[in-house]
Amino acid sequence: MKDRPFVLTKVVKIFGLRESEIENRISDLIPKFEGLSVSYLPCFPEHHLHVTVKGTVRHLIKTVLEDFISKVTERLGEFIYGYDDDTLESVVGHLLREKNLTLSVAESCTGGLIGHRITNVSGSSDYFKLGVVVYSNKAKSQVLNVGEDMLARYGAVSELVARAMGESVKRLGKTDYGIATTGIAGPTGGTPEKPVGTVYICVSSPGGTHVEHHLFKGNRLEIKTMTSQVALDSLRRSLLKMGKT
Repeated sequence: MKDRPFVLTKVVKIFGLRESEIENRISDLIPKFEGLSVSYLPCFPEHHLHVTVKGTVRHLIKTVLEDFISKVTERLGEFIYGYDDDTLESVVGHLLREKNLTLSVAESCTGGLIGHRITNVSGSSDYFKLGVVVYSNKAKSQVLNVGEDMLARYGAVSELVARAMGESVKRLGKTDYGIATTGIAGPTGGTPEKPVGTVYICVSSPGGTHVEHHLFKGNRLEIKTMTSQVALDSLRRSLLKMGKT
């Protein structure tokens, strides 16, 4: 009678690399582990790596799985945000709670999507203190005190306005972090200077304020989704650096 085979699986969740880039970084590892198989599953806007190990001795295949995941983590580093049931928002929430930090969010082009994702996590009221959707220039000015002159001169979709939004919502919420988004989700509203997909994302932290400029591709929902994903991932990376020298 043959021994009953055991099967162990783990899902590695990755954001910021294309499938081809992931494969190039780890493909040489796979043949070195007996009984191991890997499948790549695109799950917009991220990628999931499904790792399976089969064998007849449970503790041996557990060791194989752990060793492989350790090697993959070395190769992919901070592009891995979590495993198995983790979501990006749950990982961000864990980091905020672990470090006893709080967050406020000001959204324009994402229309509340970031706040929605954050509050999908049970207990998020421990760290999420304020979320505002300031879609119009008037709202940006009245709620966040973004200067009317700045809005008129540079436009709502600009680095300076994103910075002002992030810093203002942090002050308004009296929190450690403030993040803000402003952009053009389309399909209308683009110009040659600022085409559809132009987005500015601000992360204002205890250590300073950083604004990223992106040009995302896709339809309206895809651009909003990608903007929320990059904003949360930028926050995650900032939190990981907290306390590091």
